[in-house]
Amino acid sequence: MNTDPFDASEDFSYLALGCDAPYVFCNFGCVDEDIWEEASTKGNMENIPHNRSALFAPKTQPTMTTAVDAFALAALAFFDRGGVK
Repeated sequence: MNTDPFDASEDFSYLALGCDAPYVFCNFGCVDEDIWEEASTKGNMENIPHNRSALFAPKTQPTMTTAVDAFALAALAFFDRGGVK
């Protein structure tokens, strides 16, 4: 899913600038498949609770396993390509 730019972590992009270090920011979203299907069917995807919503309640699994696997693979790919010099 493509998303518009947003201020997920307002200061993150400034942390590496002071020491001219490479960095990457990954965003991982998740939603219960039943909630996704209902919102998709009704055409109100904007009503799905987001990460900072009090109504945000993802399923622990497979969310955690999928996120950890995805972030680990991204980090390994980054380092394998010489991402850190």
